[in-house]
Amino acid sequence: MKQFFLALVVFFTAITIQAEQITFMTYNLLTNTGLNLQSSRISKLAQIISASGADIVAVQEVCGNSNFNNLKSQTGMEGAWYDIGNYPLYGYGIGILWKSSLGTPTITNYKVLHKEGSNDSEDRAFMVAEFNNFCFISTHFALDAIDRDTMTARIIRVVNTLGKTVFVGGDFNAAPNYRCMLTFQENGFEILNDLNHLTYPSDNPTSLIDMILGFRKNPSDVRYTIIDRGISTPPSGISFPDASDHLPYYVKVELTQPDSRTLLVTSNSNDATVAGSLPWCMQNALNGDTIKFNFDGAEITLSNILSIPEGKILTVDGLNLHNQQKVILNGTIRSFDNAGNLILKNLIIKDKTTSSITSSGTLTIENCEFINNQAGGDNGGAIRISNGNCYINNSVFNANAAGGTYGGGAICAYNEGANVEIESTSFVNNKSIRGGAISVFKGADITITNCTFANNEASFDGTDRRGGAIYCACPDNNTVEETIDCTIVNSTITGNHALNDGGGICAYGRTDQKKIYLNLINSILAYNIKGTTPSYNDVHNWNNNVRVMIMAKNCIFGNTNYNTYIDATSIVPQNIEESNIFDSLEIFVSDKKRPQYVTYNGFPIVPISSSSIARGAGTATLIGYTIPTNDQVGNVRPIPPSIGAVEYMEITDNILPKNQSLKVYYTGQGIMVEGLTKKCPVEIYDVMGKLLYQSIIAEQSFIPLNGIHSNVVIIKIDNQRFKILVR
Repeated sequence: MKQFFLALVVFFTAITIQAEQITFMTYNLLTNTGLNLQSSRISKLAQIISASGADIVAVQEVCGNSNFNNLKSQTGMEGAWYDIGNYPLYGYGIGILWKSSLGTPTITNYKVLHKEGSNDSEDRAFMVAEFNNFCFISTHFALDAIDRDTMTARIIRVVNTLGKTVFVGGDFNAAPNYRCMLTFQENGFEILNDLNHLTYPSDNPTSLIDMILGFRKNPSDVRYTIIDRGISTPPSGISFPDASDHLPYYVKVELTQPDSRTLLVTSNSNDATVAGSLPWCMQNALNGDTIKFNFDGAEITLSNILSIPEGKILTVDGLNLHNQQKVILNGTIRSFDNAGNLILKNLIIKDKTTSSITSSGTLTIENCEFINNQAGGDNGGAIRISNGNCYINNSVFNANAAGGTYGGGAICAYNEGANVEIESTSFVNNKSIRGGAISVFKGADITITNCTFANNEASFDGTDRRGGAIYCACPDNNTVEETIDCTIVNSTITGNHALNDGGGICAYGRTDQKKIYLNLINSILAYNIKGTTPSYNDVHNWNNNVRVMIMAKNCIFGNTNYNTYIDATSIVPQNIEESNIFDSLEIFVSDKKRPQYVTYNGFPIVPISSSSIARGAGTATLIGYTIPTNDQVGNVRPIPPSIGAVEYMEITDNILPKNQSLKVYYTGQGIMVEGLTKKCPVEIYDVMGKLLYQSIIAEQSFIPLNGIHSNVVIIKIDNQRFKILVR
């Protein structure tokens, strides 16, 4: 089974890089009239570099590409060499070595000619290696002060165009208090050396001329912190003066997340030229920024698509600070085109006539609602994922539709590079030609946990209307190998309808090279139907146990009679017409029935009955899979857990009890809450969304405000929000 990247995702980080430690080194290798780097000395230099543990090394006075390649080979590092050309017979220049684990950088070389009348007859150069999160420069400065000034100015100009944190390693032929080094510092560069560590000459150091500089300009650039620095320790049996007349200097840094900014949307305008509009904020956001909302209104109608460029990381939090309601993005145009990393929270996206979001980057969705988005003749009524990664949690997809070849009324994921993980989310009343709620095509992978699928339909205009809730297919009739991993854990799939095959799920591998692994754990598939003359049909499997492999552990099926291969344990009701799973059946199509769903905390769910065969029938552990310890609405699962998305809950008239008449007010010393009918979690935020307090409270609870200094607070109790003036 393919491994999902999303298992490693930390929820709602501003940027995806993890803290990493990197050791930079600079080392002048010594040229003797163009004859340096004899094999014995190359071996010594390689041992010194390897023993230091350096990840990236700037080397100077490197004679000949063959010698440099020999050094690469003996250190086991990758590298690039730049021939400055001062010694035509042998070649002479600078280089950069790096460990392969850092990836392959983009290398750019810059030559700086010596000035007429200079005291230095050599041309000089610097090399720029651009890695994913930073750049590294290797350089060798001139002996002449004016030439050093020229080189300094050139490096500063280049660095200001890079848009990343930059490190510079080199032999500067200048002390820290020389003019060129002061110019660096005046332009935002930092000398990372300990100034007490002298580097030249190696046998009796009297000066510091080998240095590593750091530069960070923008809040979106990664931060660095010095962890260690100094002159490396030579390996046993090797003396530094025997290797070079310079000492190797290293600086070890930790790279961490960049500073994050918050941009506020203060207008419901969709004009990018209006400061404070959502398009304006999107246009002016830097990498790692968060966009929040604070305007008098509820909706923003978009007339242009908001694009997230490749590599950019952005969070959009739709909780309006003005009224504590989710912002609604509507209009016919698509909301987002995402090739970067986009995090969406607390938004309602509705009434689009194209896929509301298309993504080939990394897309994270938390506590969002997608309502009545219509992709028409395209795929993915709400979201289309192609060669990208998507994580969805605590969200609702309601009444979305798609009519394209691949379908997916709510979500379409296709191609080998698409990975989707969905948790604690409800799909109701979505419609498509294939996959009423979700379609998974051509090698895409998906994991679904604690989700409800109810009343979705594969009934759009067209033929082969399959998979009322979910459709998995590798449809091409060729010999290209494709594999789909579809794993469904503790989910409820019921009341869905396909006009052709697979009322609940349809899986289709067209050739022997197309493999679909459908893994069903602790899940209910019942009361799903197929056909125009409807009959119960939960799972339809094309090419039983050859191209489609179904594994089911502790599952309930209402019907398994239609070409369905089931391995291992399942629980099959004896009579589908009996209420041995759910309560409250309603007429579905013709004389068929389906369970009614209720809404709890904003989620459409289908609760099991008190006598349900699903209660306590699941497994709490299964090797290779993660079994959730809470259900879709947050209830703690017992051991053993129930089968399906939600544990058993008391229901009165199909309405779950909620606090309808809470009274929340400020007493002068704290917050009084009256009218609670049960223990509830409480959270207090300031107007910028910073969490100030959280606890569990009971009826008529008093909340002290010790240590809280905000004049206005937002109190969240039992999914209700109150804005309170406290000063």
